[in-house]
Amino acid sequence: MARVLALDCSTKVGWAVFERPAGPVRFGTWRAPKSFLQSEYGRSFVALEAWLVDQLTRYVPDVVAFEAPIMPFAGFIEQRSSLDIVRLLIGLATVVELVTVRAGARCIEVPVPTAKKRVCGTGRATKRDMINAVVNLGHLVEDDHQADAIAVGLAAYDHIGAS
Repeated sequence: MARVLALDCSTKVGWAVFERPAGPVRFGTWRAPKSFLQSEYGRSFVALEAWLVDQLTRYVPDVVAFEAPIMPFAGFIEQRSSLDIVRLLIGLATVVELVTVRAGARCIEVPVPTAKKRVCGTGRATKRDMINAVVNLGHLVEDDHQADAIAVGLAAYDHIGAS
């Protein structure tokens, strides 16, 4: 069975490590250094790289799955801060793919609705819905980032045919 490291990347990175889909899950939240200015995003990318290399060394996953960055939609993209957030999220996803490939693991991007549907039955679940669904699966998560990472991991197992 493939070991999966699942990630929900943002300024707080939810992570979950699975040995198998129905087994116990280790999970937590890693907080990236605050980068409020676009010119400081590099600090977050470097910090994520260092943290992820450590996780890959510690857990040696066969697969790293990450939640796809949010995509702009009508009205959302017009706000400058929203553009900055999209740039940050795409940068974080890029770092995950780069570090994963360098480590020789398989990398899977999981769309947000797919992760939500995996644990809640609908791709339109709220943060609270996600937390409740994951707690009902027996994982006492502390925040929505951990819940999302667990959902991403389960969706990754569905993708590789190991659910």
